[in-house]
Amino acid sequence: MFVERQSTNPLRSVVYDIVSTAIRGLAFSGVYAVLTLMQPYFLLDANAPLPCAFEYVNMKWTLYSSSIGALCVLSIRYSAYNVV
Repeated sequence: MFVERQSTNPLRSVVYDIVSTAIRGLAFSGVYAVLTLMQPYFLLDANAPLPCAFEYVNMKWTLYSSSIGALCVLSIRYSAYNVV
C-alpha cells in the first residue's frame, strides 16, 4: 500500500507540516467563530451545526450546498480508505 521512504529534506517537511497545521487550525477556528456569531451556540444542532445556522438566518440555498458538500467529502474520504 504505502511505501515508506526517507525524506530528502526533513527540516523542510517538518516546517511545512507545522505551517499547514496552523493554517488548518486558523480556518477551523474562523469557521466556528463565524458560526457562533450567526446564531447563539445553545441553539445550534449538535449533528449539523452549519446547515442549522444557515437555516436560522434564512439562507436556504447555503443549507443545501453545505449538506451536499459534506456528503461529497464523506464519500471521498470513505472511498480513499477502501482502496485495495
